[in-house]
Amino acid sequence: MPLHKTVISIAVQSARCEGLFVIKSVKKIISGAALSVAVFAQPVLSQSGDSARYYGGDARPVKHIHDARQLRQGESVYWLDHANIVNSNVSSPPNYFSIGGYWGVSDRWQLGAVLTSTYGLRSTFSGLLDTDGVGTIGAHAKYQLAQWGDWNLAVMGAIEYINWQQSVPVGGRLMSASPAGSVHLPVTYAPSEMFALSGSLSYALLPQYSRKGGEVGQIFSIGGGVNINPAGPFSFHGSLDYPISGENRLGSGGNLDKLAIWSVGARADLGQGWALDLTASNGYASTPTTKLLSNQRKDAFLVTLGVSKKLGR
Repeated sequence: MPLHKTVISIAVQSARCEGLFVIKSVKKIISGAALSVAVFAQPVLSQSGDSARYYGGDARPVKHIHDARQLRQGESVYWLDHANIVNSNVSSPPNYFSIGGYWGVSDRWQLGAVLTSTYGLRSTFSGLLDTDGVGTIGAHAKYQLAQWGDWNLAVMGAIEYINWQQSVPVGGRLMSASPAGSVHLPVTYAPSEMFALSGSLSYALLPQYSRKGGEVGQIFSIGGGVNINPAGPFSFHGSLDYPISGENRLGSGGNLDKLAIWSVGARADLGQGWALDLTASNGYASTPTTKLLSNQRKDAFLVTLGVSKKLGR
C-alpha cells in the first residue's frame, strides 16, 4: 500500500478511536450528571446512621413520643393496652382500652391505626359509634424527609373521628361525633440503638374542643422525648409536651387551661417479638392528636399496661 494511503488509513482509524472515546466520555458525563440530579432531587437519606432512621432489633414506636424513626419495610407492630386513672376526683373514673398497629410500608413511609374506648374493652366496638358512647378511631402516616448523620427529620399527619363526651358542671358535651386531625414535625438524634432524643412541633385541629363545645379548637405544641435502651431486656422512655398556643386541659369546673403533658415508662422485652409496657402519664396518648390533651385534675394521672408484638424482624 502506498505510504500516503497508509498514513490516511491510520489517521482515519485514530480519528474513529478518538471519536468513540469522546462519545463514551460524554455518555459517562451525562450519566453521572443524570445520577447526580436524581440523587439531589430526592430527600437526603444517608446510608449510614440507620439507628436514626429505624427502630433496630426489638425496638418499636412509643405512642407517647413523636419521633422521626420508623419501622423497616415489611415490619409491623400490633399492640393493645388498658389504662386506669390514679387519684381521680370522680367515684367511677373511666378506664381506657386501646388497640392498634404500625406498618413499615417502604423505606420512607410508616402507617398506623388506633381504636380507643374510655369504657374499657366491653364497649370498644359496641359503643364507639353510639351517640352515648365514648371513643376514638384514627389513622396516621409518617414520611421521612431527610437525614444528616445521626439526625433524622420526618413529618406525620393524623386524621381521627372522636366521639368523646365529658360531663362537667356547666353541662354540654365535648368533642361528640366530630372529626379531628393533627400535623407533627419530629426530629430525632439517635447515635446508636441504645439512645434516641426527639423533639417535635405539633398542630392539632379539634372542631369541638372549646368552652362551649361548638367552636374550633386549635393547639400548637412543642415537645420532646427520650428513649434509653441499655443492654438487657429493659428499656425506658419519657416525654414532655407543652401547648404554646391554645388550651389543652378541661378542668372539673368546665374551664379550659394549659397543662404540660408528661409521661414516664418502661418496656420489658419478653422474647420472640413480644414486649410488655408500663407507662404513667397525665395525658391520653391514645392517638397522635389526643396525645396533646388531658381532662385530668393536675394531681391525677393514667397508669397504662400494654402488650405488643413485632413481626417481620
